[in-house]
Amino acid sequence: MVLSGIIAVYAFLSKEAPYYTSGYSLCLAFTSLSIITCGLYWLACWHENRRRDRSVTNLSLTEHEKTELGDLSPEYRYQL
Repeated sequence: MVLSGIIAVYAFLSKEAPYYTSGYSLCLAFTSLSIITCGLYWLACWHENRRRDRSVTNLSLTEHEKTELGDLSPEYRYQL
């Protein structure tokens, strides 16, 4: 959000007042990009969790070893 003040100066031009078409177009573009990337991230998490559900999880690991593996642990599931 730090850059939004800098970008706003160049996006919302006074010569386009009161409609500011380029400024609002830029806002809509970034919002659309955000929605698309969130959807792609959800899809990637869902796919990885399905892959982990199908894989072998009984690797005879201790709880300490599973903790040390972090998100590489076979029991780890991604969440949003």
